[in-house]
Amino acid sequence: MTSLNFSEVITWITVFLLVAAIPLTLVYFRYLNSKKSDSQLKKIQAKAKSNRRPKLEALPAVDLNFNFNNNWSAGESTETDYAVDEDADRKLAKILLKTIALNGESGMLIKQIADTLELHEIEVNYPLNYLAKHGFIEPVTSQKGSIYYLTSRGTAYCTKKGYSAQVA
Repeated sequence: MTSLNFSEVITWITVFLLVAAIPLTLVYFRYLNSKKSDSQLKKIQAKAKSNRRPKLEALPAVDLNFNFNNNWSAGESTETDYAVDEDADRKLAKILLKTIALNGESGMLIKQIADTLELHEIEVNYPLNYLAKHGFIEPVTSQKGSIYYLTSRGTAYCTKKGYSAQVA
């Protein structure tokens, strides 16, 4: 077994430090790039909060002592779901498109989009499906989940609206 001399030890320590510093450097540059659009993201978050769907009204209390025979053939059922508000979803879809455009070409997970806009993932899901259906974004399935990228149509729309200088 050979022993290492002092210069070889210093060389290996230097190599180790350089290899350990590369991921930290990448995270730091990503952090700097995200700081550029913080003011724009705050405006988008405020707009997204104002476009949320209205909350469900509480259902009336059910009388448990009713007669089952009277209601067996009535054919009436209470609607527990609410109608989808298309206008609010389209406004939210524009906000989502702008958020994805501000992120650049790296794409975004549903969780990232929801966290950025401070919404629940379910609230974000329907407008994302709307955008994908109309060809503005493209979902790509990965191990982490669906990553949404802008398509050429989405990029053209964002450029036309002036959402981001990064989109070209």
